[in-house]
Amino acid sequence: MRKKLSRFAPQTRRGLGALALLLAVKARARAIPRGFQRVYNAGFVTTMTLYAAGIAWIFGHQAPWPSQSVVLAMSVVAALPCVIASVVVHRRAR
Repeated sequence: MRKKLSRFAPQTRRGLGALALLLAVKARARAIPRGFQRVYNAGFVTTMTLYAAGIAWIFGHQAPWPSQSVVLAMSVVAALPCVIASVVVHRRAR
């Protein structure tokens, strides 16, 4: 069991780093004009939901592990809602 978990230590650290970065951006989002935090929160919640579902899917299919290209594509799709919300807030707040 330990060998399986130690194999994923770098991915776990990257995931925690990504979560820390998103929380830091969310904390900075408090400085934006009123009403935009709702847009960012919607993107943030959607991103975190997709991230959790992706991790559950990856660990649920342990027989043949998903290829790196599938995981990379899934990561991009999971990050898109937060990126889109950030772009919307940035453009409308000008």
